[in-house]
Order: sequence, then C-alpha cells, then structure tokens
Amino acid sequence: TQTEQIPRGNLKITLAGVFGEEYITPLALNLMKIYPELSVELSFSEKIVNLEAEDFDLAIRVGTLNDSQIKAVKIAVRKEYICATKSYLDQFGIPKKPEELRAHQCILGNNDQWSFQDKKKQKSIKVTGKIRSNNGRVMLNAVRQGLGIAKLPGVYVKDLIDKGELIPLLQDYLPHEIPIWAIIPTHKKEAL
Repeated sequence: TQTEQIPRGNLKITLAGVFGEEYITPLALNLMKIYPELSVELSFSEKIVNLEAEDFDLAIRVGTLNDSQIKAVKIAVRKEYICATKSYLDQFGIPKKPEELRAHQCILGNNDQWSFQDKKKQKSIKVTGKIRSNNGRVMLNAVRQGLGIAKLPGVYVKDLIDKGELIPLLQDYLPHEIPIWAIIPTHKKEAL
C-alpha cells in the first residue's frame, strides 16, 4: 500500500502587492489549517529575487516573464485602470491619448514608464508627478483626494469606478489582461 504523503515543513513564497494580500495569503493560511504540520513564510517584495539562492519554493509575479528557462504556470489575470477624480479632470482636463499624460500630475508607483498598446503596438510613455509610492493603497488615497492620475489594478479601483467616484481614462490603450504567474525554482520543477 502507498503511504499517504502529508505536506509538512516550511513553504516559502515571495510575492508582491494586493493580489498576494487578497488571494494568495488566504490560500496559504487555509493550507495551514488543512495541514497543521505545514508552516508558511510570505515575503512581500517588488524586487525580483533569486529563488534558489534565497531558498524560495514559489514566486507569484505579474506581467511578462523575460526568462524562458523558468517553470511558470499562469494562475490568473488582472486588469489595470488609469483613473482620476472628476474634480481633478474638471480642473486639468481629460487626456485623450497616452502622450497627453505628460502634461498631468501622475501618481507614480515603482515605474515612471507607463505601457500602452496602440493598434497592437506596444509603447511606453514617461510620466511625472509629485507623489511616488510603492504602496497601492497610498496611491489610491492620493488619486481619491484629487491629487493626480493613477494607474492601478482593478482590485483597488473597480468598485470606485463603478460607483462613479473615479473616472477611467485611456481604456482603449490598455491591455485587456495582464498575466499572473506562479514560478518555481528550477531545482523544484517536479512539483508542478
């Protein structure tokens, strides 16, 4: 007879942002309830880590993967929105094309190069602003106070857009879906 294998030991995951907070964390905590001999370490960071060198079992990352040698599984997709309040747009105007963002106060995250798609062609626009944070909730608070235009995942802004508190901008220029990946180190490929 086969011995039933019960997960035990430490599961070390690197992840970033609200997707990790809202979706991966509850799954990891639920695993601990089901398998009491399992411990979980969730390391939140935007930086790309060396999974093997830092002994991670799993990485959750958003966007295009550059390394074709890694073992990755697409686990979800997200949609991003560029948005502002009506009061900001009434005062400073509504950008109709991505290039017009250069004349606006943009609320910046880790990247001041915002990507767009124009007729299936990808382009990048450098934006500027007085507010920068690597925390989505900080960026959301700034946009809600009318301090500029932000680019945020739907999990932060979709309800506010639906309620009319935030106005979506330039939707025809944004990708419809951005992939979310589960990545395992090469020495653990047999796990997926």
